[in-house]
Amino acid sequence: MISLNHEENQTTALATGPKAVWGYIFDESGAPVVGAHVNVSIWNGLAYRSGHDTDSIDDGFYVWDFTKDEWENGYVIKVAATWGPYEGTNSTTADGTSDQQIDVRMMNTIPEFGTVPLALPTFGVIILMVFLSFCAKRR
Repeated sequence: MISLNHEENQTTALATGPKAVWGYIFDESGAPVVGAHVNVSIWNGLAYRSGHDTDSIDDGFYVWDFTKDEWENGYVIKVAATWGPYEGTNSTTADGTSDQQIDVRMMNTIPEFGTVPLALPTFGVIILMVFLSFCAKRR
């Protein structure tokens, strides 16, 4: 496995060896999140190839080392993070380097509506429908 010092950020071109996927997990304000559950997975189109779970440590850092048999150039690397009511995802195409950084910014979620930015328009539509219903009954 590759041992990656996240402060050095060194990358070498090895398309056929192991790959370290690493990055930082942030909350919606941009603060690092310690202890977030992180799932790192590899996909070939719609076909799941491999996945592993880990947790973010100090300064929101996470890392997972994939073996050379788990990935190829052009596969998609997906990173999903959860921490309490927060969740977030990010993905990119695997390149020919031995390590790749994928950061995730999490948003607060409301289970019935998804993330807060998606919930606000939903609540707005509900309020508008109630208002229009009320106006129609008054006629």
